[in-house]
Amino acid sequence: AVGTGAETVQFDNTTAAVRTVFVVLDALRPLAAGETVDVAFTLGAIPAMLPGDVCGNVGPAITATTTLASESLMGYVSDYSGFSGGCAFGSGPDRVYQITIPSMNRVTAVVTPTPTASDYALNFVDQPATNCSNAGPCISNADLGGSGPETLFLDNTTAAPRTVYLVVDRFGAPTAGETYSLGITIGAIPAAPPGETCTNAVPITSSGTIMNETTVGYANDISISTGAATCTTFSAGTNTGGDKVYSVTIPNGQTLTAAVTPAIGFDPAIYIIPGGTCMATYAMCLDGDDTEGAGTAMNPGTETATYQNTTGAARQVYVVVDRYTAGAGGSYSLTINIQ
Repeated sequence: AVGTGAETVQFDNTTAAVRTVFVVLDALRPLAAGETVDVAFTLGAIPAMLPGDVCGNVGPAITATTTLASESLMGYVSDYSGFSGGCAFGSGPDRVYQITIPSMNRVTAVVTPTPTASDYALNFVDQPATNCSNAGPCISNADLGGSGPETLFLDNTTAAPRTVYLVVDRFGAPTAGETYSLGITIGAIPAAPPGETCTNAVPITSSGTIMNETTVGYANDISISTGAATCTTFSAGTNTGGDKVYSVTIPNGQTLTAAVTPAIGFDPAIYIIPGGTCMATYAMCLDGDDTEGAGTAMNPGTETATYQNTTGAARQVYVVVDRYTAGAGGSYSLTINIQ
């Protein structure tokens, strides 16, 4: 953990033979004259795992709306870590829950830590339990990149119930007495908000700025291939966050410039794709941008995409505001200029 005080590390030998390992004691600064460190070693049988320590020993499935108060990560270890496969696993301990979502229902999970300065993340993982690994794959994740509550939802659009794992993870070790509440809401999938997909894209008919837009509550309907330079300038991003779609018709010979300016802390991407039927993944776009990071007080983080219509006729296109990684959305303004 960061800071002073006791540090603890645990290692389990799960092999059938004796295993010798090294324990390295390190410090962030030279020890002062006369300063000492006490080191204690405890050897014993591997204790039974707590329920939910890994996906393979998760408890009974949650099947209805409920709130689990005063949950804790104490006694749990970090079984999953890293940001591969659409996951956001922290370096601290994690705890797994199982949720069964009825057909055509949505589950929304909200984790609220106490104290609120704690940094948590949420991940949905499909069965089987072998999907739970550092490499994923995860269905989706929520990680705002700081302290406070995290929210994640998942829709079951199949004709049968769907059981998934919910991994509650933490960045860093929990403090003494730290707890969290986990709110689970299961209910009918709400009507798609405007701009959820290309079929209900928000129409824009003239130049101007639309204020107070948001991707909060939007699903990841459109992604791009890794390295799709025509879609965004951030080659490692696949835009797996929630996205919102706008429809614009550009007269022949005119140029569309679309710029998204995020609220502080939100890191969006913007790209322009052909009108008509949208694909789930794009390897090429008409233009796109993700050169800036999250909006700050010093840097607005504006991303800009441009396309000139030289087809000989008016052309419909979609402007997509996305998030370069999975997780919670954010607020922004969108400026459209057609000339």
